[in-house]
Amino acid sequence: MKRARIINAIAWAIIAVTICIAVVIEWHHKGCEVKSLVIACAIYTAMATGIGATIDQTIKETKK
Repeated sequence: MKRARIINAIAWAIIAVTICIAVVIEWHHKGCEVKSLVIACAIYTAMATGIGATIDQTIKETKK
C-alpha cells in the first residue's frame, strides 16, 4: 500500500504542476496580472492536493 500512496502523491503533484503551467501560459496570453496567476496556481494546487489527499485517505483505509 505504501507504493500506491507514493504513486498517488507523485501523480497528483505532476497534475498540479501541469495544470498551473497550462493556466499561467493561457492566462498570460490573455493579459492577466501576476496577482491573478499566483492566486490561480494556489487554488488549482489546493484542489489537486485535496483530491490527492482524499485518495490517499481511501488507500490508507483500504489497508485496514
